[in-house]
Amino acid sequence: MNNLFITFEGGDGSGKSTQVNLLKNYLDNLNFETIKTREPGGTPSAEILRDLLTTGEVEKWTPMSEALLMWASRYEHLIQVIEPALNSGKNVICDRFYDSTYAYQGVAHNLGIDKMEKLKKIIIGDIEPDVTFVLDIDPKVGLKRSLDRSNQENRFESYNIDFHNKIRSAFLEIAKKNKNRCVVVDASQSYDAVGNAAVSMQMNAQGARIWEDLTGVAYAQNSNIAIVLDDIIYSAPGVTRGAISGGRSEITGDFDLNEAIDLANVLRAGKLPASATIIQSEVVGPSLGQEAIDSGIYSFLIALTFVLIWMIFYYGPSGIFADVALILNIVLIFGILAGLGAVLTLPGI
Repeated sequence: MNNLFITFEGGDGSGKSTQVNLLKNYLDNLNFETIKTREPGGTPSAEILRDLLTTGEVEKWTPMSEALLMWASRYEHLIQVIEPALNSGKNVICDRFYDSTYAYQGVAHNLGIDKMEKLKKIIIGDIEPDVTFVLDIDPKVGLKRSLDRSNQENRFESYNIDFHNKIRSAFLEIAKKNKNRCVVVDASQSYDAVGNAAVSMQMNAQGARIWEDLTGVAYAQNSNIAIVLDDIIYSAPGVTRGAISGGRSEITGDFDLNEAIDLANVLRAGKLPASATIIQSEVVGPSLGQEAIDSGIYSFLIALTFVLIWMIFYYGPSGIFADVALILNIVLIFGILAGLGAVLTLPGI
């Protein structure tokens, strides 16, 4: 195949570095000469600028100064790394390129895409990636991922959520306008270091204490922790590094994406005071499992029976007609909701 210039874009914590490594390993296994690099950075001088840009207080640079430093770093990177590699027939995989400057400085910092396009023309000319993967993720989730890492490069993560929402919208708009180049990828799914699907759990304080005790016992006894719903064991992960504290944990294994989603749903229905989802942390009540379903049905029927009896007691013979009207209304409402594709859980009802 012809050599390619491939870029990965997206908000902070979207998993760009992970995907860059996975693609590099994949192409290496196919014996394609490939280099991986990153922006800002990629050369000794550009790495100095990266340190200046990604560490320190958010007010460290004005938006225009920040943009000009980004373009200076990119110019060094382009002439010293990217162009020589492409000209020698190698594939280049880059973690961020000029789309990030469009999104961060052009849109989120309100400098304007038009100004960034003029700077691009002056500084790096007409070079374009052959394909750009835009990793899309809820900024709240991405920031949590990013801030959980021990990394001093957290200047951009320190901006408020509105800033990051603008970045997400900017990347999606860039992808929309460049459909021949950009591919939007849902980055909400967790993956482990070798590219297998993973299920992340984030627990509240009570759940964290229980989980630490459970994992401590499992590690000491060299045993597994069974994940069970309705007496069916869905997974039985082991504990490899001792008790897990802090309330954050990840289950990995030889399962595909759909199986990871199923496992996350099972964890959501459990009794451990922790949220479990593919990537996003949220507090949810029981929504799956026979016990929850039965409880919902019983509570609904008991409440409806009391209402029907009370209407007959209060209205006399007219209450019978009122009961019939009520039941017909319930059937009608449920029929309309079903026709619209709405979903109601019995615990919710």
